[in-house]
Amino acid sequence: MVDAMGGDYAPREIVLGVQDFVEETGEKIVLVGRENEIKKELTKKGKSLGYIEIINADEVVTMEEKPTVAIKKKESSVWKGLQLVREGVAQGFFSAGNTGAVMASAVLCLGKINGIDRPAIITPLPTLTGQTFLIDAGANVDVKPENLFQFAVMAQVYLKTAYQIKNPRVALLSNGEEEGKGNDLIKKTFPILKEKISGFIGNIEGKDIFRGVADIIVADGFVGNIVLKTGEGLAESIFVLLKNEVFTGLRGSLGGFILRESLQKIKKRLDYAEYGGAPLLGVNGIVFIAHGRSRRLAVRNGLKVMTKTVESGFLAELIKGDFNVWKD
Repeated sequence: MVDAMGGDYAPREIVLGVQDFVEETGEKIVLVGRENEIKKELTKKGKSLGYIEIINADEVVTMEEKPTVAIKKKESSVWKGLQLVREGVAQGFFSAGNTGAVMASAVLCLGKINGIDRPAIITPLPTLTGQTFLIDAGANVDVKPENLFQFAVMAQVYLKTAYQIKNPRVALLSNGEEEGKGNDLIKKTFPILKEKISGFIGNIEGKDIFRGVADIIVADGFVGNIVLKTGEGLAESIFVLLKNEVFTGLRGSLGGFILRESLQKIKKRLDYAEYGGAPLLGVNGIVFIAHGRSRRLAVRNGLKVMTKTVESGFLAELIKGDFNVWKD
């Protein structure tokens, strides 16, 4: 199930990404949104058209809309899509729309998994050795130690099922590696993770995020979202600086030509479109939230990750999890 109206470039780029995904995989996709607008974008010929269904939803949740307003729109593409997941018509929901609205609607429509107080967004980040996963990437600004514990448990289940990592290494993001470092939240969370999370490696600093020292990095949504946006901005700025300051003039242009293939590989590693979307863990259904600026490549790749998550049996394993931090 795909929200055709969500994102800065909807519905065109959403529809194109869905068609690319269907052409590559042969999977069936349901697009939910304003039917007339969606049909105008279904321009590709071939097998994809036979694998795409459209469900009309007249209302649209804008990118600026407050979640409290959005959840009242029962005829929106967000609400209708989530409702069909709840009813079992679809196995997952994908949206590049208003993050807050999708989160609030998912909690209200699908409900939370028993034992989980706050759902969280987990997103991949490129590292020197592959990738790491940051949780929470923006769903919860203010949290308690037990929330961070639950984030760690959910993230481990996700990596064990969807990525086949047997014992994911978990780190707590702090301003120092020592156990006593951090604010009050971090200091109280550290002993909980140390006692109850297999694979906990302790605190890490910001400089360690992209070194690949951990498979999972746990943080509150305020810090996590800053890390995510800072990483995106830094990657974009580096390539602008290279273009403006290094690869100029005859010598610079020649160097750029020689290094072009390597630079393209690096750029691909750093591009959020290669990861596509981030799952909202903790709701009773598979929900993926993509970047608001997502174009067809990000949509296609996000749907591939969502399909992998569905097929891995992640949700069933998460439902069986024990999230009670105070239980002996």
